[in-house]
Amino acid sequence: MQVAILGGYGSVGRATTVALQAAGHTVLAVGRDPERADIVLDAVNDKAGIVPMLAGLDAVVNAAGIEDVTVARIITGHGIGLVDVSSNMDYLGELENLGGAPVIVGVGLAPGISSILAAAVDEVDASITDIGIVLGAGDSHGRAAQEWTLSLLGRSFTDTETDRPVRNFSRGRKFTLPDGSRRTLLRADLSDQHEMSRDLGKPVTTSFGLDSRFATSVLAAVGRVPGSGALARRAHPSGGSDWFVAATARAGGTSISATGTGQSEATGLVAAAAVGHLPRLAPGVTSLHTVMTLDDVANLPGITVTRELGTTTRSYGRVGGVGGVRKRTGRPS
Repeated sequence: MQVAILGGYGSVGRATTVALQAAGHTVLAVGRDPERADIVLDAVNDKAGIVPMLAGLDAVVNAAGIEDVTVARIITGHGIGLVDVSSNMDYLGELENLGGAPVIVGVGLAPGISSILAAAVDEVDASITDIGIVLGAGDSHGRAAQEWTLSLLGRSFTDTETDRPVRNFSRGRKFTLPDGSRRTLLRADLSDQHEMSRDLGKPVTTSFGLDSRFATSVLAAVGRVPGSGALARRAHPSGGSDWFVAATARAGGTSISATGTGQSEATGLVAAAAVGHLPRLAPGVTSLHTVMTLDDVANLPGITVTRELGTTTRSYGRVGGVGGVRKRTGRPS
């Protein structure tokens, strides 16, 4: 396939390019910088230039943080499939009525891998599902994603479980991390909880944290102050780049988690995998969790999926590109 990536030289775009090329696809980076772009285009301000860009393409990946439904409509209107890397609920809602070509949304870690885990948990336990996400405080992942996260500070959302207002980055649910420790994460209005509550027909909640406990506590503190994003932007928390995503059934205890290193790298892997599913989809918008399975996630290089059910924990996946299965008896200590 010949694939154009909007923002192809950004953090997610580069990771997507590497993964697509490894799968044998031809990739063209699209952006405003003539030094780095294969196709020089400002897709937001030069929409007329999008049409000639589409000649000869099989798919487009939006990894530029462009949240303009007109851009998406032009692409799909010319019969070109689209994979959109965005977590903005308002924008994703605007995409729902697109036709003309297949569109895959909810692509990345959250939404994305998190949604796939939640769907897999629901297959064996229909109780309320809690999603937990822990990101490396030292990881740099795209300006749009960072700005969107900071925009949650000081804001509230309607809880999917109680219908009451909940402040972003207030106390959330407890999760067991890969090292066996228990962490209380912070409630955050991630789009997963709304999409998956709708699709699964039950409450799904989302909680968020950073690998640094101190950085997470700072986030909770500034989250109490409206408009505190400017203060948070001045902070430079230390931390790593490992990430952790889990979906846990509240009543039955089933938990499925995924771990890896580099949020951009993981998002790029998921986006590239999603591109491979476009040819078999009908025109219209499809959520990633209805396209990719738990096994698909486990087969992505560098990502390990762990499933805990009863007294057996099973980890499987490809670590450093090498496949393997590890089993251990008993819950993680």
